[in-house]
Amino acid sequence: MKQKIIIGLLAFSWVLAGALVYLHKDRVQLVKLPPESLAEWYKPLNKRHVWLHNMFKLRREMQAVRHYAALEQAEPLALWAGRLNDHYQEIRKMVPEWGGRLDQDSMRRLLNAQQENQYEQIDGLLGELQKSCDTCHTQFRTVTAALYRAPDFSKMQLRDSETLAETMKALNAQVNDIKIAIGANDQVWALNSLGDLKTGINEMGVLCESCHSFLPKTYPDEVVETALGELHTALVSGDRRQQGEALGKVAVSACAQCHGTHRIAYDTQQLINSKNGFIELLRH
Repeated sequence: MKQKIIIGLLAFSWVLAGALVYLHKDRVQLVKLPPESLAEWYKPLNKRHVWLHNMFKLRREMQAVRHYAALEQAEPLALWAGRLNDHYQEIRKMVPEWGGRLDQDSMRRLLNAQQENQYEQIDGLLGELQKSCDTCHTQFRTVTAALYRAPDFSKMQLRDSETLAETMKALNAQVNDIKIAIGANDQVWALNSLGDLKTGINEMGVLCESCHSFLPKTYPDEVVETALGELHTALVSGDRRQQGEALGKVAVSACAQCHGTHRIAYDTQQLINSKNGFIELLRH
């Protein structure tokens, strides 16, 4: 009797939990995390994004197999089909937990079709393989990119005692100082704040070079420099409309443009990595 009661309580708990999640479905988003073994094939644990490059190879090889099957050219078809199979099997070697997700049956049938010159079957078999790829991509591609391809800005510093987050808050405050000073017609405050903003932006540029070293000066680029120059001119002239327009250009080119790439990716990374305890889940 006791056992039936316990089983009944457990079943009721699961039903209740499911009902609560469903009732709050507009506020709950379930995200599946990839196996921890995947991290081994991305930076910083690896020198290169090995997993990503294997995906590039597979995409290129599937395209080549389809191309040579359509042309019925046996020799290059055999070459690319062999490469496709090799890199497809690399998936389970690198991440054994995903070995069961591979469509080995379709791969075997594709290789048989290639060996027997059954060219008309290959396009359909490639479509079957693509379905197995799409299943994983739907569940894991976005999360994996956020986890392993977005820089971890939390560890970056501009000065010995100032984190990047603190620097960004200071830059934001300086932009707002300029806006407030314009409204108060306080030219001295506005120009001093602009000077501090320029200094902070140039210091940020040094940090940007640590990742963007292969490009010309990334930040501040010519657009940002021009916007800052226009803002200085407008603050000196005292034209309120020009001041507002110039400040808007600075905010877009020096702040929003980078945030559109880096901040979205970084915030998503931090959200995925956050560990919610039982109390946090109940609050949610």
